[in-house]
Amino acid sequence: MQKVLLRNGHSGGRSVRNMHGALLKGLLRCGSCQCAMSHTYTCKGTRRYWYYLCGHAQRNGRDQCPAPSVAAGEIERFVVDQIHQIGTEPQLITETIRQVRVQSDERIKHLAEEQTSLRQQLRMHHADLQTLSMTAPSNSPLPRERGRG
Repeated sequence: MQKVLLRNGHSGGRSVRNMHGALLKGLLRCGSCQCAMSHTYTCKGTRRYWYYLCGHAQRNGRDQCPAPSVAAGEIERFVVDQIHQIGTEPQLITETIRQVRVQSDERIKHLAEEQTSLRQQLRMHHADLQTLSMTAPSNSPLPRERGRG
């Protein structure tokens, strides 16, 4: 049984759902009709050509969409280049850091308020326990739970 479970860990999950390494799987939409685009390929001889195909074109025929497909390598390189450019803009980096600081400060404030509230609750519970221990007779046993003997 352990061998089956171990094998399952290596044969399922995200890697199987995207076993061809489609970088933009589930992210692209057709510029013409806004339908989701899926990653697929075609073979010519021994070569495999990867591309993203418009869902509308896939269901209704390629002639039904003005831009039914786009080469996978080209669009993936374009998107990576755009992300790289965005990630090197000093103003964007500065603004991102500022927003992270604001969010962190808000989270720290919220956690400090929660800590104060929890400490107050703990003090109240501790006071209740002290009151109960002072009012309970010192020689009486603890009451038994019902149904137990």
